[in-house]
Amino acid sequence: MKSSCINIDQFIAYINKTISPKDRVTVEKHLSHCDKCLEMVSLTSQLVKETIQFQSAQKAKACIEKVKETVKDFYEWAIDQIPPLWVEPAFQPALALVPVRSDNDHSSSQMQNIYIKRRMHHLSTEMFFEQSGTGLISIRIRATHHNEIAKQVFIYMEAQGKGRSARMLKSPYVSFDDIPFGLYCIYIEQNNEEKGAFCFEVNNNGIYGK
Repeated sequence: MKSSCINIDQFIAYINKTISPKDRVTVEKHLSHCDKCLEMVSLTSQLVKETIQFQSAQKAKACIEKVKETVKDFYEWAIDQIPPLWVEPAFQPALALVPVRSDNDHSSSQMQNIYIKRRMHHLSTEMFFEQSGTGLISIRIRATHHNEIAKQVFIYMEAQGKGRSARMLKSPYVSFDDIPFGLYCIYIEQNNEEKGAFCFEVNNNGIYGK
């Protein structure tokens, strides 16, 4: 800028919107007839705007990554999901009769389900969560190796602040019933050696894996 143009302090104050009303009048009067200063103000304002947007985007990305670290997995309840064959081997969806309901029927008798499959060491572990109309949860769990029910397997369910419940795996699965919402861990043990665990929070929205 030439010596007759606005000084650097006025320029910075104008861009940052901290300029006094008197100086603002002076600056805007000068910009009305000085194309060089007007271009400089325009370019600087755009740069400041893009910098702020970039910083906001970086903050948003960092926030999303933090959420992902806190909640590794989320599974949403599905209404009347067909259970795996190992849960109900006689289930025949093609032949099942579906009761007719009106659009106004919001019965709470619908079952809500979640199916989760995880690898725990060499065992394939499957979990089927079922929520009844009362809000209590039933969990059916099995562990297989080469598509066969794993031998010498104990499955433990531990609620936060409480002791463990144990089940020995026998064909086709073990079951934990009437479980309220809360924080839990499922442990798979074979031959007295822990093979893996799945810790989660279950609530009315679904299951949050930890």
